[in-house]
Amino acid sequence: MQWKRYQFQKHRRRLIQTYNYQWAEDTLIPELTQQLKENHVQLRELTTEEILDKVQMLIPRRDTLNELMFSFISKAKTNGLTMVDVTARLRQGNWSRKQRVFASLMIRVWQQYESILRENDMIDFNDMINYALQVAKSSSGKLNKYSHILIDEYQDITDPQLELIQSLLSASAGSTLFCVGDDRQNIFSFAGSNIYNILQFENRFPYAEQTVLSTNYRCPKNIVEASNFIANLNKCKVEKNVVPASKIQQPIHLFQKPGNDETLYDDWQHEKAKQLVTDLIRQKKSNEEVMVLSRFNRPLRRLELEFPQNETLGLRFLSIHRAKGTEADYVLLLSCISGKNGFPSEILDKRVLDIVQNTREDGSGKLEEERRLFYVALTRCKNQLYLFTSSTQRSQFIWETQQYLSPLTEPKHTVVPA
Repeated sequence: MQWKRYQFQKHRRRLIQTYNYQWAEDTLIPELTQQLKENHVQLRELTTEEILDKVQMLIPRRDTLNELMFSFISKAKTNGLTMVDVTARLRQGNWSRKQRVFASLMIRVWQQYESILRENDMIDFNDMINYALQVAKSSSGKLNKYSHILIDEYQDITDPQLELIQSLLSASAGSTLFCVGDDRQNIFSFAGSNIYNILQFENRFPYAEQTVLSTNYRCPKNIVEASNFIANLNKCKVEKNVVPASKIQQPIHLFQKPGNDETLYDDWQHEKAKQLVTDLIRQKKSNEEVMVLSRFNRPLRRLELEFPQNETLGLRFLSIHRAKGTEADYVLLLSCISGKNGFPSEILDKRVLDIVQNTREDGSGKLEEERRLFYVALTRCKNQLYLFTSSTQRSQFIWETQQYLSPLTEPKHTVVPA
């Protein structure tokens, strides 16, 4: 405080000071207002629209570099690699300049990350698994085995988690392993999950018995059919056909921006989605919920600002990754468009992660995971589903499911009771 006061004095600037006790006593705003007026500052109350515009400007765009850095460290640890291992791979491999530069940068970031963990006496989730696995491997058969092990969300399992499970089982003790999972919902490869652990379950655990739960009790009949179709386009999958318990057919509404002006898509979608959500909140039953989904958070944050009391309204805004395991009566899926900020995502160049992976991924694997993510989004819906796209930027997934969609250029907002 003294240094700051000196700087204002040194540079001959007028200083207006506020204090924490003013906030605690709820006098901060009136006293600050008084000081500003005494210093001839003109005050004008902003309109709601101006406030929303200013808040929108403060929302950061999606940080691609941050995602890549997280995935680099997570995948390295998941694959049992140390910084020494990555450094050795850098020297030995035939890497592109981009891969070398990124890996060199990430080794320094990783060192700093580990330093922060040590200083705060912390470990991350990957460390928890790896340390537990080290204990299991070093126990020389003295580790207590378990007679029954139950695992949920098995499709998200990583290779170290698989190895840890195997070390906790005992053939002599007759251990029983029971796993529940859905290969169609494997959407966390960026955190190290390996879809082949569920696709090749019988190879991982010989003599396994499989029970397929093939009935969908949540979605209307045509949404089940559409999600079945999209899932079966993937090559990496467990062969199955999910059937609907419901015979109800609800149209899947496609809200499509007309025209060739791509630059205004975000504004068009925002206004249409805001009106639709407003209508749904007004017309839905008290026990019904509305969920707004998007591949990325930016359109969600902008729209959420329009509905500050959304939880009391039965309204949620979620990325598709966060929405897994949830459901709602009315689901809006935003930004089903092509391009870097579209769905499927084209923004991440995962080739820079090859150096920390045991096997190199190709573009088809990434597309199939994006398709599984689209499947997850569709199957959150219990009643009415609304997709948003552009006539000039249609998502590949819109083209793939168009036979199940009911296009509307200018949507008429109606709610049909379930």
